[in-house]
Amino acid sequence: MDSANFPIEDRIEDRIEGVNFPIEDRIEPETEAANFLVEDRIEPETEDANNFPEEDWIEPGATSREAKTLVLFGRVGNGKSAVGNSIVGKKVFLSTIRASGVTTTCKQETTTLGDGQVVNVIDTPGIFDSSREHEDLALELLKCINLAQNGIDGFLLVCSIRSRFSTEEESVLQCLSKIFGQNIINYMIVVFTGGDELEMTFEDYLSECPPSLQRVLHLCRYRVVLFDNKTEEETQCKCQIQQLIAHINTVADENGSSYRVDVFEMIKRTIDEHEAKRYMTREAEWKQAIEKLEQNKAMKFNVFYLKLMQTTLQAQSQKAEDRRGKRVLDIIYRVIPRYLIFDV
Repeated sequence: MDSANFPIEDRIEDRIEGVNFPIEDRIEPETEAANFLVEDRIEPETEDANNFPEEDWIEPGATSREAKTLVLFGRVGNGKSAVGNSIVGKKVFLSTIRASGVTTTCKQETTTLGDGQVVNVIDTPGIFDSSREHEDLALELLKCINLAQNGIDGFLLVCSIRSRFSTEEESVLQCLSKIFGQNIINYMIVVFTGGDELEMTFEDYLSECPPSLQRVLHLCRYRVVLFDNKTEEETQCKCQIQQLIAHINTVADENGSSYRVDVFEMIKRTIDEHEAKRYMTREAEWKQAIEKLEQNKAMKFNVFYLKLMQTTLQAQSQKAEDRRGKRVLDIIYRVIPRYLIFDV
């Protein structure tokens, strides 16, 4: 299966019928701030973002020898860790076929390709795993950013040709945009696994993908690559990695630098907000418990006071010899017991 030398966008887009991607059909974000428009690419977040020193500018078509950092994202079971192993060239990421994810924490491995290019690969826990707590996920993403201190050169969205593209995967752009910022789409590359099981050409497979997947590919400008993680053929292994690096270099040419948005502070704010909410909840619980305790103390004090008053009045009434004192004593015995509900 030779798919190394075809421009995916040119050979796929014109084969798709009825997929025009009007603005209203784009992936609807949960917030207005997460809109991705291919024709309206996100501008750098700061005015100085485009003012790169000449020595740091990557000339079009040039391959930078600076280390490239790639971050893997994907649904559980799509072969995310296996892709990482294929890139590194050895089994360093735990990868098994099971329903639950085996990657529980971010991990980075570094490899040097045959041409001397250094590549850092960061494997992440499944962000689609609904069993993960938001706080745990935020902490892992914070760890991911800490590992990629020099910036991220490519976000690899790993999909599998074995499973149907789901709404969970379609929502990855919305989720990642909230975590990493809107500009992430300009660094996104879609990696398909299961190349050993594909019974048609990769171009035909892409042209028959459902509209939801087509929208994602369209937003990523058809930066896609097919991986066979089971192959032991050296030529095929090199070919699929070369295609991936070619997309990484294209991303570098188009963006001019690695992805360096201040995500640390953003995720830190997310964690701080979560902690603040949890603290406020605990504080409210403490306050409620204290109020209840105070109420109990007040009720017990009232009972004690009423009993004391009853004893005092009873003693005074016993000394009274007139009819008025006896009447007060009768009132005490009729009224006081109504309030003596709690014992001390």
